[in-house]
Amino acid sequence: MNELVPIGAIALLSVPVLIGMRLMHRIEDNPQPVYFNEPPPKVYAAIKRVLAGFHMGEHHYRIVMADPAKLSLRAVMEWRDRESRDLLFLNPQGYKLNQILLDVFVSLDRETKQTRVQFVWTIYALFFRGRVRLIQRVTNQVLQSELASMSASAVTK
Repeated sequence: MNELVPIGAIALLSVPVLIGMRLMHRIEDNPQPVYFNEPPPKVYAAIKRVLAGFHMGEHHYRIVMADPAKLSLRAVMEWRDRESRDLLFLNPQGYKLNQILLDVFVSLDRETKQTRVQFVWTIYALFFRGRVRLIQRVTNQVLQSELASMSASAVTK
């Protein structure tokens, strides 16, 4: 019974840390909306084209749900990491499945009359999010460059 007291204390002290990490990740995974001067269907088509053609080594997005009427889509990226032989007793499959969901909502903002794009990331990892953050940053850069070039080409026309 005495050995349970330190374990319980450690568990109670780690709960606020885990909750804080989860809240921090939620803030990072739900950025502020982005606004564009292009019409919503054109922005939606550009985002869909970029995500369908995105390849970063073995990583690529698969569009699992696209609704042109609502201008929303969901893209999924999955990959497997092999576990070391020492950890096979914890995971008998021999690999760990990682998954990133990206939900995109495109709408017209009534006040500013601009196209509003909301990206919502769902990442199934509490720890060891380094590769996930890299993929997230690269995806954001590719999307921003495509949308910026689309806006620049509209200005020059």
